[in-house]
Amino acid sequence: MGSSGRLALFLGIVLSVWTLVHAYAFQRALSIPAFARVLPFPARIALFALLWLSYPVGRLLARSIPGKLALGVELAGAVWMGVLFLAFASLLTADVVTGFGKLWPKGAIPARAVALAVAGVLSVVALLQAGRGPRVARHELKVASLPGGRTELKLVQLSDLHLGSLLGERWLGRRVAEVNAWLPTSSS
Repeated sequence: MGSSGRLALFLGIVLSVWTLVHAYAFQRALSIPAFARVLPFPARIALFALLWLSYPVGRLLARSIPGKLALGVELAGAVWMGVLFLAFASLLTADVVTGFGKLWPKGAIPARAVALAVAGVLSVVALLQAGRGPRVARHELKVASLPGGRTELKLVQLSDLHLGSLLGERWLGRRVAEVNAWLPTSSS
């Protein structure tokens, strides 16, 4: 299989999982009577399609058309991806814990409604945390003997930065400046 075949297979798998996660979250959320009453069927289909397309279209736009509109669509899609993950995880947890509704007392607030509320609160917390930027921490360790007769060794670790069109060179430059403020240079 050539590289284009592998790419097609990869995209097929990713989009299938993306679709299944959306379908599960939508089906479970719309099993809550209040949501089902508020959203008529055509609105459900339109909302599903809009949210399903948000991240893939945002990524395509960000790669092909630089600008604030493309960045806005990608950001909205990325936020939706996070909200969707939290909703999916919360709804699946509620379903497993309640035996898919069979172990939940009749007449009580639906477990899926509680799960969506939890996902909503977690989404707000995640968005607030994302606005804070990464944490820079300094840790000092005492080591009995360092190689080469050294008395100190300074290490810097940057990980999980998610660089791309949303977080680019300027953002990375600020992170590097923060790290450099700790003076991680070594005196040989």
